[in-house]
Amino acid sequence: MSARPCCSALKSDTRREWVTRMALPQLEPQWAAYRSHRARQCSSSRSRRARHADRVSLDAQHLDPVGFHRMSLLADAAVRTLGLSHPGTEATVSAPACQHGLEDNPMSSVTSVSPRTLGDVIPGGLVRSIALVVGGAIFVGLTAQVSIPLPFTPVPLTLQTFSVLLVGAALGSIRGASSMALYLLAGVAGVPWFANHQSGWAFASFGYIVGFVAAAWLVGWLAERGADRRVVPAIGMMALGNVIIYVCGVAGLMVFAGLSFGKALALGVLPFLIGDVIKILLAAVLLPGTWKLINSRRSS
Repeated sequence: MSARPCCSALKSDTRREWVTRMALPQLEPQWAAYRSHRARQCSSSRSRRARHADRVSLDAQHLDPVGFHRMSLLADAAVRTLGLSHPGTEATVSAPACQHGLEDNPMSSVTSVSPRTLGDVIPGGLVRSIALVVGGAIFVGLTAQVSIPLPFTPVPLTLQTFSVLLVGAALGSIRGASSMALYLLAGVAGVPWFANHQSGWAFASFGYIVGFVAAAWLVGWLAERGADRRVVPAIGMMALGNVIIYVCGVAGLMVFAGLSFGKALALGVLPFLIGDVIKILLAAVLLPGTWKLINSRRSS
């Protein structure tokens, strides 16, 4: 004898049959629209991921490990030059060359980073920079003592201009200007290392000494960009430095000697043009020749 189904089971079957026959056909269009919307979203998401993967792939293809390695070495060299490295980090900072495929690359060590100026060839950090600044000021002070007084002008003939431009080219903009500022301030304070063992500031040629600072900075700035490595750019670099010294010197003659512009130009520039041209040509040969010697030793 079979059991009779209860009323609740009959009601449940009736609702299921109604949903199957009546509700589902009405909901089918909405369900289809929802599935289509979700499909578009998934397709868009996959497209975005694919585009991102393509960009990453392109970036990886264009990534130059050698260039990245060189940039890291240059950054570390700058830190070492300024003396900003922390204790314990003086060991090698570059990854082993085999990780970058640089076994035979001369850029695989910090010491092989190309120096910007001749002063950077000397190893060291902050102590090196201080020594170069002080040494440059002393060098200019010594060459200032090679002085020949001229009877027709208050400005003596010295080797200062030549030595100032060499210091700026060798040390760079910051160290060169700092060296000449030290030379200026120490002389004003009483060190007798201006021309003819002068000190202080109340004399006719003091404007030239003020111009040394600006000229050393400009020449050093140009040297940092490679102007001292070829003859023609070196001539232009030295000529610009001389122009700055002349401008400041003429202004100093007008202020301290009370000369007119034409008289100051005749006494403070014209008598020295031939000598300065010779000095410029000498420096234009000396600086590129020094770079060639250094590069040949580094490559050997």
